[in-house]
Amino acid sequence: METITLHSTVPESLGEFHLSNKEYCQYLYYPIKLAGSFILEMEPRLQFLNHLVTSALLNENKGKDFDWLKKQYVYLTVKQTLVPKGIDQNRPGFHSDGFGTNDVQYIWFDKFPTEFMIGNYTVPVDDVESMREFEKFGNWISAMRKSDGTWHQKEKNGFFHQPSPFHLYRIDQNHIHRTVPAPETDVRLFVKLTISEHRYAQEGNSHNYGLNYDWEMTHRKTDRNQPHQK
Repeated sequence: METITLHSTVPESLGEFHLSNKEYCQYLYYPIKLAGSFILEMEPRLQFLNHLVTSALLNENKGKDFDWLKKQYVYLTVKQTLVPKGIDQNRPGFHSDGFGTNDVQYIWFDKFPTEFMIGNYTVPVDDVESMREFEKFGNWISAMRKSDGTWHQKEKNGFFHQPSPFHLYRIDQNHIHRTVPAPETDVRLFVKLTISEHRYAQEGNSHNYGLNYDWEMTHRKTDRNQPHQK
């Protein structure tokens, strides 16, 4: 069986960003830039993300020429919803965004931190099988954590990390993570900016009517790490 080894580390922070949004919303892989263009287009209700988006793109383009940026698609996932106690706002379970690709994500949240599984993990390249292995690793690490949150043992290769809210974090396929169930009922704002050379054209993704494109949308699988695939 073909495998891949992921080196899951504490994510890099670009610093704090204090966002203010007064509306509930849910955008899923909403394209704000198409490959072959430098034009960024966001509808008015997303303009509160201008500084965050610009900061992420400038950071990712460091050391690269602007021709690289021109070749990329850029997507936004934005969710501001009421999350009931004990429920995940996003898909449950450990996973890797952009699994098997060079896609890069920048994530931000105001509460209920995303939890990262730190260590080196060898998993099958198969999408579904890899997530099963992530869960096995996660269960093994969970067994080392006491009920008060401290650890029976904490090793370099095997512990959980929850970064601070309000920071913008850069992650790629190496960062194995999950959304944790809400400890209390509250409104959570989550933002993810995705930079990819791939067209994300699955049913259910948000359409940007300010951009000129007409993609054939493919069926969305229930279990997947690779939102660009059919």
